[in-house]
Amino acid sequence: AMKSLLSSLTPTEREALATPAGFVVGDTLEAERSRELLPLMIWAWKDEATRHGGDYPIMICYHLVMACRGLTERTALGEQVMPWVEDALGKRDGGRDRDWAIASLVEGYRFLGDHAKAIERGEYWLAQGAPRSVGALGLHRSEYCVALALEDRESGRAAQLLRRVAENGTPGTANLGQLVLIRLRLAQPVLTGVKIITPRLHDISVWNAESVATRRIGVPVQEAVLVRGNVTLLVTGASCDLPDSSVSIGEKVRADGTGYLREVLVSAPGFDKVGVHQGTLAVSTNDPERREVTLTLRYAVTEPVGVAPSRLFFGYVTVGECKRCSVRIAGTVPFEVTGVSSELAENLEVKLARTGDTHWLLESTLRAGVQTGVVEGAIELETTLKSQPVIKVRYYAFIRR
Repeated sequence: AMKSLLSSLTPTEREALATPAGFVVGDTLEAERSRELLPLMIWAWKDEATRHGGDYPIMICYHLVMACRGLTERTALGEQVMPWVEDALGKRDGGRDRDWAIASLVEGYRFLGDHAKAIERGEYWLAQGAPRSVGALGLHRSEYCVALALEDRESGRAAQLLRRVAENGTPGTANLGQLVLIRLRLAQPVLTGVKIITPRLHDISVWNAESVATRRIGVPVQEAVLVRGNVTLLVTGASCDLPDSSVSIGEKVRADGTGYLREVLVSAPGFDKVGVHQGTLAVSTNDPERREVTLTLRYAVTEPVGVAPSRLFFGYVTVGECKRCSVRIAGTVPFEVTGVSSELAENLEVKLARTGDTHWLLESTLRAGVQTGVVEGAIELETTLKSQPVIKVRYYAFIRR
């Protein structure tokens, strides 16, 4: 039915559409990820590309191959897609998508298990690249894919291609080429000339790098600082001058076409004084232009005990009514409560119970008197904390008749 509908449209009707109908249908079917719908998807893309001509047949090659690979559909790939890719490459010179088409051809043959043909046809189209690719983007992705096919067979030829990719490719492709070169060196220690890309640090950051992080007294510092760079960047050392701090270089988080990402972990005991504290983290790298970079870590240290909710809110209370509220008091260090007082002692009953070494539960009952209006104030808890000898728990109520 879909084929009939698309085929029934006249060229004028199809040109009037804002988006090529065949590509819309193809994209929609691809999103379904259905083997049953794959033949129709392939037909829709091919039909639209044939109608447009020009670069379109080459442009869809990558999408066709990836759709088949995504569904592990080797029959459709071998019978319907690979011949199309070969034909599109042979009929059209140049084109900005030629690199992607050759790369998809190589990856397609590798997926079919025919590595020899992947190498043969990939090298053939690369050799055709100079005369046929005038105006096209470089064929670095294609060179990278052919190198992958050669990696376990002819490491010398693979390395030659990868050096070219690392030297001349776009940043993403160059990073990938450099990574495989390093991998080849690990497998073939005699291989030379594997470090092509100069190490470059891009940035170093942590969540609170641009502001002051809040910490309560006694809460340890556990900070993960991210170091980003290209794939040849290495973190060679790190230190921090926060009191009693320790620094370790974490596992490599990522090294791929997007570059290199590693964590530097900073640990320090909790601060013992209220106020702003800061320290400097120094990170050493192999970037020749940024051998050492620094990052300031800032912390606003607050009192060790907090109250949640922040106050006793009784809301509306009718004259003569009793209403109960509670708050939890949590600290970062153990403490005792040695005294309790309030500004409304005759009408406010306070009960305090320990729920842990650093936790207390405060329950309060308000007995509304005859006076109406706003009633507010604070319950004061005397503690054994030097940094917070008094904890104030504020309360609020509106008494009405």
